[in-house]
Parts: sequence; C-alpha cells; structure tokens
Amino acid sequence: MNFLNFLLGENSDPFNLGLLSKVGFFALIGMIFRVVWNTRIPSRKLKIESDQKLISNLLGRVEKLENDNENLRKDYDKKIDIIKTDFESREHLNESREALLRQELQNICTCFNALLMFLKRLPNPPDALTEIILDVEIMRSEQIKSEDLERAALFSAKIVPDKPTPAHD
Repeated sequence: MNFLNFLLGENSDPFNLGLLSKVGFFALIGMIFRVVWNTRIPSRKLKIESDQKLISNLLGRVEKLENDNENLRKDYDKKIDIIKTDFESREHLNESREALLRQELQNICTCFNALLMFLKRLPNPPDALTEIILDVEIMRSEQIKSEDLERAALFSAKIVPDKPTPAHD
C-alpha cells in the first residue's frame, strides 16, 4: 500500500473524508505533543536557568575564596618577614652579647694568668704555694686541651655539608 493511497484512502469519496480524518488524527497527535512539549520546555528552561544561576553563584564563591586566600597569604608573608627581621636583629644582638662575654672571659683569664705569674715570682714563696701553682697550671693546661677539642668538634660539625656532593667520574 502506497503512502499517498493511505492518505487519500482506498475509496475516493467526493469529500475525501478518509484524508480529513487522517489529517485530523495527525493534527490531534501534534497538538497533544506540542502541549506536552510546551509544558516540559518551561520546566527545562527553569532548570537550565537555575543551574546557570547555581554555577555562577559557585564561581563567585570560588573567586571570593581565592581572593581571601591570596589576601591571607600576603598577610602571612608580611608577618613572616617581620618575624625574620626580628629574629635576625635578635640573632645579631645575641652575637654581640656573645662577643662581649668572650671579651670579658678573656680579660678574666688574663687577670688570672697575671695573678699566677705574680705568685710564681714571689720572693721566698711557701712550698705549699708552689705545689698549688703547679697543680693549677696542670689543671689549666688540661682544660685548655679539652676546650680545643670541643672547638674542633664544633668547627668540624659546621663544615659538614648539608647535601652529599656528587662523586666525580
């Protein structure tokens, strides 16, 4: 059966009622489809609009969080710079204090050496004093040796590299 014959109907009547009933049927189906489609389109359109609004709100929030994060990072960088500067100034102050204390210790050691030299040169010193002076000199020489060993250990600890050096081929 041919589509044109189907549309026109098998018997051709003067008013062509078969064709009109079929066109009406398709028109009715089209109208139903359009009503259903039109009721679905606004809800889809609303859903798309709400999704777009949600996406734009989320993007705005993300942008705000990124700006807040950047501002916090800048604030913390400033605070870190202040702390570093304060630490460096205190470190310099501590180095100055250490230098002053070393100088004072050196002065005390010089005075002690002068006292020992004075006691050695006394005319007619008692025997006990000579033995005490010898004991003190022995003790001081041992102490100086141990201090030199400690300084050498500290110095060698400072020389050790942080990273291993690559071997030469």
